[in-house]
Amino acid sequence: MCYIDILSALLTPVIAIIATWIAYQQWRTSEDVNKLNKYEKRYSVYQALKEALLEIGRESNISGKGRDKLTIKTGESVFIFDDDVVDYIKTFRENSLRIYQLNRNLLDGTGEAKKLAKEREELEKWFQDQHQGLIEIGRAECRE
Repeated sequence: MCYIDILSALLTPVIAIIATWIAYQQWRTSEDVNKLNKYEKRYSVYQALKEALLEIGRESNISGKGRDKLTIKTGESVFIFDDDVVDYIKTFRENSLRIYQLNRNLLDGTGEAKKLAKEREELEKWFQDQHQGLIEIGRAECRE
């Protein structure tokens, strides 16, 4: 009879310990899911930047469809990246819009052609220099 009293007294703490362990495992799983979701969103932004960079490198321009896709995919970056990365993405988007406008102006014959061509050349160089920077941002941000 003594063993039954001891075992029944230990039952409640054992159940509490098991419940705590289960709750902890659920919390860890939830944290892992949140990390995965954040990674997927960040990687989606990285992919959009990479695709735009490839299009600009290939065509020396970005299409309207490419600009729209870039804007949509990077729109939520303020919620998932640090300020430095958000500023970089903003600059990237502004420069992609500017190269699009320069190409339109060059085709339309609006503005001074030499000046526009020089600015476009500077932007093309800026985009060429972004390959390594984009890789570094992707690597650093996706590790978190």
